[in-house]
This record gives sequence, structure tokens and C-alpha cells, in this order.
Amino acid sequence: MTDKQNYLAGQSVQIRIINSGTQVLMFSDKTPKLQIRALDGTTIFSSNTQNSTLDPKQESVFVWNQTKNDGTTVIGGRYVVESSTFTENEQKITDSVTINVLK
Repeated sequence: MTDKQNYLAGQSVQIRIINSGTQVLMFSDKTPKLQIRALDGTTIFSSNTQNSTLDPKQESVFVWNQTKNDGTTVIGGRYVVESSTFTENEQKITDSVTINVLK
């Protein structure tokens, strides 16, 4: 989840990955733990979070400064923030939220 839905250009986006379940969640070393994509599906930013596991009721916080992987700043528009984790029995869990970056 993010702290809000609309952001001014250049404003920091606070992203919280929360384990609201009863199982430990694990992050794979082979896939990004956090991705930000344009609505056409193009990944513009990806990152590994600091935690390799997330216990029940635990959360991980990441702050995105609206910069792409190539170091340039995003333009105004809608973006999808997505996190992927795995349960102990290797079931993939993905959650996403759409945010707006205003000019």
C-alpha cells in the first residue's frame, strides 16, 4: 500500500509491504520484490526490499523518489506499484496499487 494515491511530481512515494496473513512470506532472490510499471506494463523501476522474509503482522517500508532505473525522473501519469512474495509452500502472492503522479 502507499501513503496516498496522488503525488506531485518529485514527491516521495512511501510504499508499505504488509504481511496481513498468518504465514511467513519470503522474497525470491530471482525476482524484484518491488516493481513500478507504466500502465502499458513497462517496468520503469524495480528494487529488492531490505527484508528476505516478512513475518505475520510485520511490514517493510520503501520510499521511491520517482526515479526510473536509468536515473531519469518519471513524467506525470498513472503507475502501478507491485510487490511479489512467496509463502513457505512456494505459492506466489502478488499485490498492486495504482498511483497518480501529477505534473
